[in-house]
Amino acid sequence: MSTPGDSGSGARLSADGGRGSSSRAPTPSSAPSDVPALEAAPTPTGTDGQGPQGTDTDVIEIDDDVKVRVGSKRRLKSDVWNDFDKIEVGGIQKAECKWCKKHLSAVGRNGTSHLCNHVGSCDARQCRKGLKQKYVFDQGVARKELALMICVHEYPLSIVDHVGFRRFCAALQPLFKVVSRNTIRKDILDCIKCKSSL
Repeated sequence: MSTPGDSGSGARLSADGGRGSSSRAPTPSSAPSDVPALEAAPTPTGTDGQGPQGTDTDVIEIDDDVKVRVGSKRRLKSDVWNDFDKIEVGGIQKAECKWCKKHLSAVGRNGTSHLCNHVGSCDARQCRKGLKQKYVFDQGVARKELALMICVHEYPLSIVDHVGFRRFCAALQPLFKVVSRNTIRKDILDCIKCKSSL
């Protein structure tokens, strides 16, 4: 029972003899006498004094940035969590993208808008799920662009016969068939005729 002058800092009586035991563990002196106290068994040391049974007693350091999967008592309600794993890095909750492995904040007060934004812009997710538009190679479009490049930069028509240019085109797009200088000259003249008729 507390008096009016008490601020409630330990003056409450409880069933354990008048001491407040709100969050403290019982000390060995307050343990009931009928329960035998556990004593720590002495650790046998080796003859060389290196620790128990001759083993080295090195200190093992634990890295603070270890990723630990975090279990939760609550079910994660947002559908965005299908693309994220909730982990703990250095004592802070993070959301790890299942696609690109990027870490974002997973603290409850931050919400999930930033996670939704990441899912919409995650290149790894879009590539793997096939959400990006697929490129279709067109030989005709590539030939027109080559003719335009030669005209704009005033390259010689013989550029299409250079070994370095052919290797570059093969590395860039293996399906592109490099044409001869006569064919590229015809493409340039056709392009000029189309522009003059407009």
